[in-house]
Amino acid sequence: MFCEHVAAPQGSWTRRTQRALAPLTRRFDDGCDPGRETWHAIEQAGFAQIDMDWFTIPPRWSVYNPCIAGRAIALAWPLKVPGTACPYNQGDRHAAAHPGR
Repeated sequence: MFCEHVAAPQGSWTRRTQRALAPLTRRFDDGCDPGRETWHAIEQAGFAQIDMDWFTIPPRWSVYNPCIAGRAIALAWPLKVPGTACPYNQGDRHAAAHPGR
């Protein structure tokens, strides 16, 4: 599950304000960058399924708009990558560590 404020549309007043305030927000707001295009990172992370909704919070002109919220479902685990071995594939210990798999 995720809920993030993200970059406003390019060329918008809000986006220009986000870029101008980014050095301050990164320093004084726990590394936050209001102009970050976080949805790209989520889309490119390799999730099996992504459900994402866009919305705004009051006031609409806030530099912390727009926002996204949703869920990202991971691929099945453990991943079977050719040429690698699952470190947990050790018989009974695997079953105890990962019940139902």
